[in-house]
Amino acid sequence: MLLECCFESKADILISSDRDLLDIEVLPFPLKILNPRKFLEQRGK
Repeated sequence: MLLECCFESKADILISSDRDLLDIEVLPFPLKILNPRKFLEQRGK
């Protein structure tokens, strides 16, 4: 359901600590799934 919400809202990034979500490598739509630390690291660039 969460991924459906991301798809419908055309989200670019999902920030989560959920291992199952972070382990997803391929989605049928463009979405980056990052843990909070990775998000902050990329945001600082």
